[in-house]
Amino acid sequence: MLAVTNMRKPARDVPMRWGDLIKQYDHVKLKTLLGGRFVYGYPPAVGKVDLIRPEDTRYLSDDYLIAEVDGEEQDRWTLAIRGVRPNKIYQLPCNQRMLLDDWILDLNRPKEIFKSPTSMINGTVADKENTVFIYHDFCCAVCFGTTGLLWIWNLFEGDLDTVSLQDEVVVCKSVMYWDDVARPAEIHVNNLTGAIVGGDQKWIDFYQENQSGAMQTTL
Repeated sequence: MLAVTNMRKPARDVPMRWGDLIKQYDHVKLKTLLGGRFVYGYPPAVGKVDLIRPEDTRYLSDDYLIAEVDGEEQDRWTLAIRGVRPNKIYQLPCNQRMLLDDWILDLNRPKEIFKSPTSMINGTVADKENTVFIYHDFCCAVCFGTTGLLWIWNLFEGDLDTVSLQDEVVVCKSVMYWDDVARPAEIHVNNLTGAIVGGDQKWIDFYQENQSGAMQTTL
């Protein structure tokens, strides 16, 4: 995750805050998001962690994202999540939530973290103003706006290839096999409401008939 060299041992039995502990390292690169409310890049040995995933973890290593979170009312806490890739950390438009690979963090929910409905991040798209942010895997698309979660579509059952944003329309593309022939297919949804507004009717009908295709507006 990062290079750490030559830690100088603090005096024994002297309690130290993370900010003091980090000064004991000669070389640590920290990064901040959300105006400094989320600081990450700490080494595994920096100190006690309040929330760990997976929960059965006993020892931290360099494949953990280790961060300090500044919640409401100056409530600071720490977390460690195994396997979060550095290029899969996103600040969401509502400015209080973050996407940490397949986890969602709400800065105003101290010592809590939520599993994303996606199994991975296969792609992301956002508007120029970063007021809408959409990410997806092969089955599910999730959209956040400035007010928080807007919608989740579990419509695709492994067929979702790419997602793009064209003005107020989210274009979901795939290749469907009709009569053993591969054919491009699209479903279009409104970026704010998640309502289906167009696309290939055969693909829309197929999923609405064969699965619930339910749209969610809460996690």
